[in-house]
Amino acid sequence: MNKTDVIKKLQSGEHFFVPFSMSTRMPYVFCDPEDFDDQIIVFARDEDLKEYIKAQAEEKNILQAIRVEKSMYTRFYGNLYGIGVNAILYRDGQEELKVELKEIAIEADFSKIPEGKRPLLNASLQLSGIYFMQALRRKVPLEEKGNLNALEEELVANIIRANFLLAVDVKEQDGEKKLNVPFVKNKEGDMYQPCFSDIMEFQKFAAGRKIGSIKVDFQRLPRLLSKQAKAYVLNPAGINLILGKEQLLKMAKLNK
Repeated sequence: MNKTDVIKKLQSGEHFFVPFSMSTRMPYVFCDPEDFDDQIIVFARDEDLKEYIKAQAEEKNILQAIRVEKSMYTRFYGNLYGIGVNAILYRDGQEELKVELKEIAIEADFSKIPEGKRPLLNASLQLSGIYFMQALRRKVPLEEKGNLNALEEELVANIIRANFLLAVDVKEQDGEKKLNVPFVKNKEGDMYQPCFSDIMEFQKFAAGRKIGSIKVDFQRLPRLLSKQAKAYVLNPAGINLILGKEQLLKMAKLNK
């Protein structure tokens, strides 16, 4: 397998296949044990991906097969940068080869945009959230989930350092603009206030809806939690992590 050919297929082939984690609803990410690249696996053939998903299911990693079309490549690779992935393992039959993401697609450069107008990205937070949730939600005994404590500590550290987007619904009533907070409900009917690690996650939630967002730092989250909400839900269309007010306040103490 030739690297030049693989890069060409990933840039201009008609399609490829990717396993998505049901725990995060994003590409399944794993760390290379030798060079510690944070990578995904891409398959040239659907049948090979199905075999991979079957094998992973035996390890209680529940995955879903996703077909990525050529028209989706630009957005797909941009999202990989946004979640901290830096490499792709390409598999075609029995052959496989790893290429760096930067060899396939150029990362968007927002340095010339004024800081206050740059789209919010949190690759470190996304990546730590993905690793934690992939481990936590495996249906195996606790001792088989890996070092959850270390994964959780890294996730908490990234949450504390992060900025977030909160959704707001701006409506005019009697000539005045009013801000309403949209909520999401679970199966039990509990209401949660959505918050987002980055613009990508906000756009998933806002698709087809006329809602805006405000950018806030971690320290402001506890006091901005609506009284109607049981807790925040971070990235409801992604890692779907519940963050209660007491939990946030405990985290805030770690930052002092």
